[in-house]
Amino acid sequence: MTEPEQAMSPAHLLRLHLEAVWWGCAVPDLSLPDVEIDDARAPLVYQGTWTGGSVRIWQRGMTVSDRDALAKALWDPTPSTYQGSSEVVLIQTERPVLSLDAAASIARIIGAAESKLVATHEADSVEYYLGSVERCPIVGVVADGRLVTVAHSSRRTRVAVELGIETLPDYRRRGFALAATIVWAATVRQEGLIPFYSARADNTASLALAAKAGYRPFAWGTSLWKS
Repeated sequence: MTEPEQAMSPAHLLRLHLEAVWWGCAVPDLSLPDVEIDDARAPLVYQGTWTGGSVRIWQRGMTVSDRDALAKALWDPTPSTYQGSSEVVLIQTERPVLSLDAAASIARIIGAAESKLVATHEADSVEYYLGSVERCPIVGVVADGRLVTVAHSSRRTRVAVELGIETLPDYRRRGFALAATIVWAATVRQEGLIPFYSARADNTASLALAAKAGYRPFAWGTSLWKS
């Protein structure tokens, strides 16, 4: 974690994360326990918690009965009216188990001109990865002539970047995703941006990868959308 990040409260870091994953919408200050947002890119309600604090972000204009129903659904493991998801939000605060030099010997930056290589990952992935500078930096691992692992910026703002990572099934459990994640985070930091990592709360494999890359949880969130 850099010095500017160390000075940020968990509430502020969570706001930066949410602005990235909610496609750049402006999230209000989270110092109050209940705040409102007027942006369809955000869920109906988001419950965020961190050590010593919590917040609920509501879509503006809800009635009291709407809020009551959503508040109840937040604690219902199988809500019928709403679609829910729970996440863990992490930031890199520890040294990865693999050094940057070692990671860079496995994974490398993928250039904009390498469309043929990107096509070996998935046939229809070229436009997604190379069609916008918003996906940069793109970091990959090449094995057997194929791009088998890709780390990229799945969401980006002028302050923070959210990691997207994928490894082809036959090449998992070889340390490729770890190497790509480490190189990606270092490259993002060189841009002066914050590299965030988030995963579904039940995605133990992704959370284990994050831990090996030096990421630690600082917030937990639950989102509810209309089914």
